[in-house]
Amino acid sequence: MKIGSWNISSGINVNNYKDELFDITPSVNVNDECLIQISKLIKENNLDVVALQEVITTPSFHFLENLSKLTGMKYFCEFEISPGFLIENTNFGVAILSKNPIKNIQNKLFKNPNLIKVTEKGCYSTHDKGYISATINGITFISTQFLPFHRFNENIVDFKNYFNEFQNDAIKNNAIVCGDFNAVLGASELEKVLDKLKATHTFCFDDITTTDGKRTDNILLPKGSKVKNKHIETKITPSDHFLCVIEI
Repeated sequence: MKIGSWNISSGINVNNYKDELFDITPSVNVNDECLIQISKLIKENNLDVVALQEVITTPSFHFLENLSKLTGMKYFCEFEISPGFLIENTNFGVAILSKNPIKNIQNKLFKNPNLIKVTEKGCYSTHDKGYISATINGITFISTQFLPFHRFNENIVDFKNYFNEFQNDAIKNNAIVCGDFNAVLGASELEKVLDKLKATHTFCFDDITTTDGKRTDNILLPKGSKVKNKHIETKITPSDHFLCVIEI
């Protein structure tokens, strides 16, 4: 089985924004060419399951339906979490796309610490974040996105208690956990946050997973799982995150 995890930045090219995400002018629409690039990379890696973050969930955009058609992956589920700041008049969240039927879908939010960031152009507060879990071929998968604490000048490690329920769910279900964890120092920082999962899961990546050189994305496997191959897909993509892939 081949599994991917990818923050796809709502299907637009965010590399042009660099570190100005708080003050960007939202795009008017999804870029069809970007969506084609995303689907092409998923198909090239022949993924059976891909966990996605920053997915447009607004029904009128038919985002996952279009991605499903372009990739040939028939089944999907999504969890709408917060307003989308990259495209006007949208909401976004996390999702799971699969070649095989999806069952037992559950959605949960994290506690929002309501952090504030003030810039020359405005005042911003933290959006909600959360996770979706689902069963595929008897295996539980989780797709999640953690808050970017570093963008609010905070350390994610100081908020690790916010993720206790998340860890308990992952351990209880022996889940494969995929996501953009926003732990910018990589696996070493993430293991301090997910200290319970450190005992039960292997953190597969400690590589650069974003175009700005951070190591925020990872796939966590229950210990005892056999990894045949793993890699970070560093081909140029519209997202500021790279696709993470493992084969088990």
